[in-house]
Amino acid sequence: STPSDKLKLELGMMANKAGSDDSFTGIRPAMQYKVGNTTLHAGFEAVSDKSLGAELKQSGVGLGAAFKVGTADVNASVSRLNEKNTGQADADVTSFGLNMQRGALGGGLINSTTDNGAAANPKVNTLYATYTVPVFGSKDASVTFAGNASRADNVAKDETLNAVRVRFNYAF
Repeated sequence: STPSDKLKLELGMMANKAGSDDSFTGIRPAMQYKVGNTTLHAGFEAVSDKSLGAELKQSGVGLGAAFKVGTADVNASVSRLNEKNTGQADADVTSFGLNMQRGALGGGLINSTTDNGAAANPKVNTLYATYTVPVFGSKDASVTFAGNASRADNVAKDETLNAVRVRFNYAF
């Protein structure tokens, strides 16, 4: 394979101008590198939003890897967000994710913790499962059934949330 088959680069840019001020700007560079059966990916994002009067600045980085374990595809990722909002406490959010897909069945776990200066850091844990089936025997159309259970701690009201979803997918 050639280097271009192994390395992919992407640059996303966002902007919105309201009046004489740039009310929203953002940049998102990302890269992906393939090594054998493993794909490594990394990205960065910086956003500035002045549309609500106060200035919100966010910057974050994400790292991850996708690899095969037998017949399953496994993905692991970690991300970190820093948020500064005029008149509010700064916040740092750290998230970890792990998921697996084997044929039509998938599942995963996501953990996210926010350090916002509170005595106890807000935390969310989510466990989910998915099952995808083709629609009308088409390889391009499918429907995915999903369910998840989430638990939030150290927030205004510690809460458990269970949900089900149906997603229709069509690749063209």
